[in-house]
Amino acid sequence: DIWTAELERGTLSPLVTSPADEISPLWTRDGNRVVFASGQESSWGFYQRAADGTGPVERVIGFDKTVSVPSPSTWSPDGRLLAFEYYSASTGSFDIGLLSFDGTPSWKPLISSEHEEGAPVIAPNGRWMAYSSVETGQRQVWIQRFPDLGDRRLVSTGRGMDAVWSTDGRTLFFRGGPSVPPSEMTAVPITYDP
Repeated sequence: DIWTAELERGTLSPLVTSPADEISPLWTRDGNRVVFASGQESSWGFYQRAADGTGPVERVIGFDKTVSVPSPSTWSPDGRLLAFEYYSASTGSFDIGLLSFDGTPSWKPLISSEHEEGAPVIAPNGRWMAYSSVETGQRQVWIQRFPDLGDRRLVSTGRGMDAVWSTDGRTLFFRGGPSVPPSEMTAVPITYDP
């Protein structure tokens, strides 16, 4: 189920409860709604509800049986695109998809291969995306131009995961180090022209 916590008072309130699993809640850019994944129907889908708990739970988009465990991850600055991680039966691995809210919501695979890719996070300027991939044999952090991809760059020199951009987009923070899972925090300056 999905709950909200009011940090000042320390109160907890249920936002979405159902017999199905609800996972990976993500605030919309304006903070008014929460988007999440659920298997409420015969297959996985994305749903949303007003953050204050009013109004119904609305289905945003449903996926066919080739998509499971989709996790909303990151919004474009204008709130029109949502990048997410999902397990693809087609590739037998985790991939990255892109959901567009222009008109009727629709989605497409963004980064899809036999290697595991995930944890996408869009830069504050909306022109780059960081993500993790195991294509080298260990999980590492990469960046690519967004949303058209290209100009791919490896950021981590060793293991890396769970990247987060600084608010100005000039530093990328991620977990790294030799332990499993990585337990050291690394900060890498990003020198592209934002």
